[in-house]
Amino acid sequence: MVTAKQVCEAVEQAGITRIDHHDCSICGHMVYYSVNQGQLFFNSGCGCSWSPARPSSWEEAAEYINMQSREGKWGDVGARVAKGFGIDLAPIPNGERDAAS
Repeated sequence: MVTAKQVCEAVEQAGITRIDHHDCSICGHMVYYSVNQGQLFFNSGCGCSWSPARPSSWEEAAEYINMQSREGKWGDVGARVAKGFGIDLAPIPNGERDAAS
């Protein structure tokens, strides 16, 4: 499990200022997290709606990473999401994968 502290430190160390979240299913524009002076914000405004960036938390970012699937139809989504925050997740060993089933 990724912690809020790990997310914050990885983002800071990598100098990341934007982390894509998902594209709007209507207009296709990306909504994303942004980082400004060590603070995390979620930018949910897209091309078909507008909403100001809302303060977020590193705990929310860690939860977002941790809730992603690590295997299945779309592959290791958790690792891809974590990579956006500057975190390289180790692959799931086969033994752990089999035990989780």
